[in-house]
Amino acid sequence: MICPRQAEQPVDEALIRLVDAWLPNPGHIVDCYWNMVVANRTAQLALHMTEPGINCLHQHFLDDIYRERVTSGEELA
Repeated sequence: MICPRQAEQPVDEALIRLVDAWLPNPGHIVDCYWNMVVANRTAQLALHMTEPGINCLHQHFLDDIYRERVTSGEELA
């Protein structure tokens, strides 16, 4: 997968509708840099998204709630 190093590109409305249609299940889309580009409300709550466009890897390793959930964080890193 090639990920362009350009300014944020808008997400196609069809993808947004698809992710929203997955409710009540969590649905989200990330780009090739692991930035969350689309997430429905359930995914936002389940993944503890504190701000739009959060980087999933950053969130996983630096968010206190994530770190509490993982018992082998150093091994996983």
